[in-house]
This record gives sequence, structure tokens and C-alpha cells, in this order.
Amino acid sequence: MEKSVELQSLTLASGQRAEILVDFSDGKPVSLVSAPDQSTLRVHGMGMMHRHEASENNAGNETVLTFSPRLASSKRGSTTLPLLLASRAVPDPATVVARRRLVLNMRLGGMMDSDEEPLTINHRRFDIDRIDEEVELGAVEIWKVSGQKMAHPFHIHGVHFDVLRRDGEEPDLLDQGPRDTIVVDEPVELLIRFDQPASKAPFLFHCHILEHEDEGMMGQFSVT
Repeated sequence: MEKSVELQSLTLASGQRAEILVDFSDGKPVSLVSAPDQSTLRVHGMGMMHRHEASENNAGNETVLTFSPRLASSKRGSTTLPLLLASRAVPDPATVVARRRLVLNMRLGGMMDSDEEPLTINHRRFDIDRIDEEVELGAVEIWKVSGQKMAHPFHIHGVHFDVLRRDGEEPDLLDQGPRDTIVVDEPVELLIRFDQPASKAPFLFHCHILEHEDEGMMGQFSVT
């Protein structure tokens, strides 16, 4: 993101990353805690920061790492963040040359129910010998991606994209900035410029839940 944002909590889906500046200036111990997923129909792999006092009251939490600041009192104090963290040129939506629609499909029954449709994208299971989408090098496109039955962390190789709209609305704070992985449930419109070639070996797009991509919720695209 171009500017820093102060948050009290941050939810990350599988494969998402964030740079977090943590204030240890009060000298109190802090733990990085993995919180249990509250619903199997929501995003897998959540993590949160908790003070020790809070984590002791949350059954099922696992402490990943504990920080015990030992700073001399003279070194404690506030840190001034730069006004501009990074600048980048965002693609112009007026230059879009193609629109594509991707739906992450799920079975009606359980994930291991072989009688139902497998996990697919646009009802096509991953095939290493098939190129699902062909993209022109340097092109700007809009991909409209949505999920079925749950929220899916959707990842595209070889690009960073911007969220134009989520369910027809302006993106919220956690959708802003360049992304390569985004949570999709309701339709999300992604603005993408394809600057990296992929002719001899294609790039992939897929759900970032391991069981989903392994069962076929993945596709390939070339950039030439």
C-alpha cells in the first residue's frame, strides 16, 4: 500500500501476506497466536496478535511465537512512519482489452463424495495438458472471480492485481494495494496487467486451500 494503516486486527487467508509494524514500546510481552477457524465454510488459516492475558482465555489457540521486549527505558519511544511507503502505476481501466469470468465450483455433497462434481473452475478440473486462458503480453484485463459454498483464497501466478469492486461495491481497506491472492466468495473484479511472458511454461491460477487445488480447482494461462 502507498500509506500505512493502523489496525487492531488483520485476517489473512492461506497464501496472503502483510507487512506489520508492531509497537513493543510499552515493554509488555506479546504472542503471535494461531486462532481456530470459526467456520469450515469461511477462510482457512487465520492468524491474530494477542496479548498474553487475552490468549490465556481463548481455548484452542496455539502460540506460535512469543516476544519479550527487553529495551532500556531511554530507548523506548514512538517511531515516525514515512508518509509514502511505495508508489506504483495502477493500470487504467479504460485500457482493458478483455474480460474473463471465473467461478470456483464445489460439489453439492462432501469433498470426498466421488459421485458429485469435483472441485473445479468454470466446471473444468485441472488438466496439465490444457491451457484454459490465453492472454496477450502487456494487455490489461478484468477478471471477475467468485466462489461457491464458501470463501476461497484465489491466487494468480506471475502478476499483481488491483481489486476494482467486490460484489459491485468499492473495495474495502483490506482489498486495497497490489495483490496476488484475494478472498473470493461474492464476485470480485480484478484489474490485471500481464507484464511477464509465459509461453514455454504457463502460469497457474487456483484456490490456495491445498485440498481444493489438489482436487482440481486450478487452471493454466499463457502470456504471449
